[in-house]
Parts: sequence; C-alpha cells; structure tokens
Amino acid sequence: MKKLFWIPAFAGMTMVIASGFCHTAFAKEWLLQKLKNNEFAVARAYLDDFGKLSPKEKVQLYFLFRAAAAGRDIYYDQRHRSAIAICDLMELLLHHKNIPADFRAKLEEYAKLLWINNSQYHVRTGLKFAPAFTKEEFKKVFPDVDISGLEEAIFDTTVEPVLTNLTPTPKEGDIIQASANNIYDRGLKLSQVEALSPFWKSKLNARFAQTATGAKPETYKIGGVYSGEIANIIHFLKKAAALSEGLQKEGLEELSHYYETGDEEVFRKASIAWLQSEPKVDTINGFIESYMDPRQVVGSWEGMAYYTSQDPVLKGFAENVQYFEDHMPWKEEYRRKNISAKPVATLINVVGAVGEAGPVTWGGINLPNYQDIRAKFGSKNVILANVIEAKSQVTKGMVIKEFYLPEYQQLMKKYYKVARFMMLYMHEVIGHGSGVADEKLKVDPRDAIGKNYGAWEEARADLVAMYFINDPKLVAIGAFKKKEQEEVMKALYLMELQGQLITLRNAKTENILREAHDRSEQLIFEYLRQNTKGFEVVEQNGNFNVKINDLDALHKGASELLKILHEAKAVGNKKLVDEFMDKYGTQINPTWRDNIVKRSKEIGLPDQVAMTFPKMIPVIKKGEVVDIRLDNKEGFEEQQRRLGRISKTTEME
Repeated sequence: MKKLFWIPAFAGMTMVIASGFCHTAFAKEWLLQKLKNNEFAVARAYLDDFGKLSPKEKVQLYFLFRAAAAGRDIYYDQRHRSAIAICDLMELLLHHKNIPADFRAKLEEYAKLLWINNSQYHVRTGLKFAPAFTKEEFKKVFPDVDISGLEEAIFDTTVEPVLTNLTPTPKEGDIIQASANNIYDRGLKLSQVEALSPFWKSKLNARFAQTATGAKPETYKIGGVYSGEIANIIHFLKKAAALSEGLQKEGLEELSHYYETGDEEVFRKASIAWLQSEPKVDTINGFIESYMDPRQVVGSWEGMAYYTSQDPVLKGFAENVQYFEDHMPWKEEYRRKNISAKPVATLINVVGAVGEAGPVTWGGINLPNYQDIRAKFGSKNVILANVIEAKSQVTKGMVIKEFYLPEYQQLMKKYYKVARFMMLYMHEVIGHGSGVADEKLKVDPRDAIGKNYGAWEEARADLVAMYFINDPKLVAIGAFKKKEQEEVMKALYLMELQGQLITLRNAKTENILREAHDRSEQLIFEYLRQNTKGFEVVEQNGNFNVKINDLDALHKGASELLKILHEAKAVGNKKLVDEFMDKYGTQINPTWRDNIVKRSKEIGLPDQVAMTFPKMIPVIKKGEVVDIRLDNKEGFEEQQRRLGRISKTTEME
C-alpha cells in the first residue's frame, strides 16, 4: 500500500526528515515547469550520495532501472486500450516541422500530460481529459493523419469518462461496465467475472477478455499477455541478479520465474525474500497495487529502482513494532503476538519510477499486500526521500500560508514536517502491517471486502498514526521532545483534517471523490466531524478552514473509528464497510470544494507533481557495463522520450 502527501518547504530552510536526515536545498533546480493552468508541475529529483555507491552497486542499480523501464507500456495499456496508440501518435507528431506555434504549444502540453498521467486519464481522479486543441484544429494542421479510430478516446470526455468508477449510476451499469480501464474487455459484466472460480476471481496478474461464453482470464506472463515487455523485464532482472547475493538474489530469481510462469505462488516467494532482505540497492517490480481495478484485485504494473539511506526514528518504529501492536485499540484476538519478523524500514533515493510508480510518485510504500505474509513475515517499508524533498520545494510554503487559520500558521511552520513524517512513518511501518484477520475468515480481507478495501485500508493506516501520536514511545525513540508532543499532535490533526479540505479540489466539478486515498481521508474527516465536537469548518473572509475545538475528543473519535475499521477488516464485514463508505467516504460539500479550487488556482498550487530523475549513463568497456555516471540536465520531455525508446529494447543506451 502507498501514501501520497504534500510537504511544504520554506525559503531559506533545508529539508529535514524526522530526526536529522537532511539535504541542502541551495543551488538546485527544483521546479521545471507547470502545465494545464498550474494543475500539474514537473520537478527535478536529485541523487545525493550516489557517488558513495560502489561501481558494482551502480551497475546493479542501472539494470534494475532498465527492468523498471521495460514495463512502461504494460501500465499504459492497462489504463486504456488506446493509451499507447495515443501517446505514440502525439510523440510522433511532435517531430513534424512547420506546425503553427500556438498549435505546437497545445500539442506539447497534451503529450506531456499523457506522459504524466500514463494515459488520457487523470493520475489521481481517474477522470478523462482532452487536449486544448479541437478535433477540427487537429485535422487542419494534420489533414493526412487518420485518427478515425482514436477520435472518441482523444476528444470526447463523455465517452468512457472515468478510469475506475466505484459509484456508477444505474445507467452506467456495474463497476466494471462503468470503468474505462483495460483490465476488462468492453462489454464485460461484473456478474460474468464473479461467475469464475475463486482462483481466477482472486488472481493478481490477469486481465479478463469477453467471449461468447463469458469472461476468459488471460495471465500476464511469458507466452501470455504482455509477453514481449515481460521478456525485456526478465532480461534485466537476470543481469541484476547476477550482481546480487543472498536473499536479494533469491528474490530476483524468483521474480523472473514468476514472470515466466505467471504463477502467483512464485510471486509470493519472491515477495518474502524481498521483504527479508536489506540490500543497499533494491527494486519494486511487478503487478502490485489494485487501486485501478474496480474489484480491488488485479494488480497494476509498476517498476522502481532505488538505493537506501537510514533514519534512526524510522528504525525505532520498526524495532518497537510489538509495543505498538500490543497497544492497538481493537480486540486482543486481532493483535499480532510474538512478532519475530520485524518490519524493514528505510529511507530511499529513487533513480527511476515507471508505471503506477511514476512519474507522479508516491511518498511511502509498504509491501507486500498479502495479509497472511504480513502477519507471518512482516513487511518492508520505504520512504521516498528525494521525491518528498523535490515535491516540498515546489510548494515553497504556499499551503500553510493560504490554507491554515492565522492562529495555526506558526505552529504549522514549526511542526508540519515533523507531523507529516510521523504520519508517514506510522502509516507505513506500524499501520499497514498491523493486526491479524479472524481465524474464521478463509480468504484475504481484500477479497472479502471488495471495491472499498483500498480506501478502508488507507484510512486504517492513517488512524494508527492519529492514535499513537500522543504515545510516550514516540518520545523514547527520539521522534521529538516530550514538551513538543502536544503541539506535534495538534499539527498532525490539523494537517490531516485541513489536508482533506484541500483534497476536495481533486473532485473538480463532481460532488464525489473517486480515488482510494481521497476517499479514505474523507471517511476520517466526516466521521470525526459528524460524531465528535472536536473540530468544525469555519468561514472567514469567504474562505473555509478547519478549526480544532477539542483535541482529546478528536483523539477519542480516531481511536473509536480505528477499532471499527480493523475489526470490520478482520472479519471481512463488507456490509459495514460499504455502509460506512457511502455515509462518510464519498460525498463532499461542493461549496467547500469550489472555495478550495479557487484558492488553489489563485496561488498556483499544482494538484500533482511529476518527477524527472537524473539520467544514468552506462560506462562500457569491452562490451560490459563497468560503472554509471549521472546527468542532472535531462528535461522531462527528453526523459520520457528516452524511456519510450529503451522500454522496447535490451540494448544499452
């Protein structure tokens, strides 16, 4: 599972993560450009300490990056059946000369938006977007280009308007019929998929075709769906495995075998080896998260390569996982006992993120997602340090200045970063991996709960942080001083609640939230608003902001909600989950949304920030890669074009 967030930075300050991980922010180019009226920004991430890696580690890292790049088209195709064709066409047209300047600007922006979103669907909301140029303008500039098969996919936002629709109207059909993604053939119905055997209904790495007799599963593997792309992934995984040892080598070899066979049991073995290893250079590669699947089962492809750093506070959470488990507010029978496999927790610097992992990249990751593996073997938690820093530098403190009441601004300037990292660390390390399912539940809670599982689990992990933020153990592990704890706690609750008000802008002109993380935070916001007197939304000078009235009442409400969420997950109580999500997690206040949208536009706050990473250039001697050097000058368009080229080959750059 993953966590997204903003971290505002302030001019003249360095970026500090928890207890002392820091990078100097001076003399670095952070913001590269903004697009679509500031809705999107492109930032540059840096790789501090890359030079401290050995040549062997750098080469291994490069091969893992190439394995990630090789799967780019898989995710494009998973998002929409026309996404690859549209992206390839726009990239090709950019090479044309003698294009009118105003049209070229619109064409370039559309191409960049396609790269940022991996398709013509918004990376966060899942809503379809169209180019700034019209169909008529396109045909005037390119009269000989036949786009008859792509016109609706490019220009008509009323056709297949939502990537993943969990709240369809009766006219739109069921959640599969109403969703535009390519996990399911068009025309396929939910009932047809539900008619399949439990094995196929719960399979992580398969899509479903429409046949005369119903739904036909098609596995992602060599000889199956995406065979060509997977072959290139395997090629580079094996090169990286040859430079690895121990559990990492075992994990990479099992991952290759999984891609060859499509056997999910092999992927489980690879996941166990991965989470138990702690190499300096590492990767995430596979069909991982199920947010895009309306059934919350099939994994979206992603690839990421990175190297690690350390933070003692993050390590402190991992080393004390049994303490936190013992003090969870839910029933004792659902707490993990005698935890021998403590979670791995580390800071990372990302060198490349592709598929669902990028270029709009997460802030934190906790894997694997299998509940039984978490319970028995623990989990691995990574915090994307260089990505977080780059995003923070883009906002430059504008969030706090605009969206917090004056009486809270000094508090947030002082403690926002600490509160945010406490949220992130606890969300990932002691949140997602916590608790066990009821012994009577014979399937993974994800399969029992269905479409709302992703949002439910994200809310549960957030609430773990909200519950433990006032625990003395945080002082003991060095997160902050005892005298600061109450203020950090207040900052965390303000950040969570006001942050959800800011998130309402993701709804655009709709009155509902669609994305799992957005809905999870809305669930917390509305439950606490409706069931406690801890906070209220106040209007000042026409603007809406959160005001805290009773911090203890908020903490009590968070504790109660966390207990409800985990105990429902433990038994797979789909009815309760659906009722709660319908009541608290989906609907929004349009007046608040419109105000947030207006203010965001006025200050130029981007909705999403895409990353551009340093280019790794292989040093080749006698036909072998012997070292890697970095180029920090590559632009976003140049990088995306290069990723498109290298994704289709095993040749060196």
